[in-house]
Amino acid sequence: MKWSGGFSGMVAVGLLLLCPTAAVAQTQPACAPVTKDQIVALSDKWDKALTAGQVDEITALYADEAVLLPLMSTEPRKGRPAIRSYFEQYIKRHPQGGVNTRSIMVGCNTASDIGTYVYRLTGRRKGTREAVGGRYTTVYEFRGGQWLIVQQQASMAPDAVKPAPVSTKPR
Repeated sequence: MKWSGGFSGMVAVGLLLLCPTAAVAQTQPACAPVTKDQIVALSDKWDKALTAGQVDEITALYADEAVLLPLMSTEPRKGRPAIRSYFEQYIKRHPQGGVNTRSIMVGCNTASDIGTYVYRLTGRRKGTREAVGGRYTTVYEFRGGQWLIVQQQASMAPDAVKPAPVSTKPR
């Protein structure tokens, strides 16, 4: 086999060997534009589906292999079927509430929403409600043309922190 690329062909091969990132950069997907307001809107969509008890709508917001570290369980939920199973049980407590504080960071095809929340849940005794305050982290990735939750965790606030009251006014 004879090389027919000549001097310019050798230079091109040499540049590819010296600068492999130039070839790789062309194969990586472009960054999907996203704003902090768009991430807030995704969070609001999740919250509205949760408070309305819409398990199908909640589950559709997660990637197929997403991981949920839920509030009312020590068992990680991996994948949509397991996440769905958790929310089927959780919505029986009729959660109402939402985010108190948040910090959003956006990057190339990824975004995170980190903050605090308060929800009122049906109490363990009949006819009662209880307030549950805590912290959350939600990580989104742009996949298949949409922003999906890939990781989410919620934890109760430490005993020393009193949750802020929940507004009953619609958003």
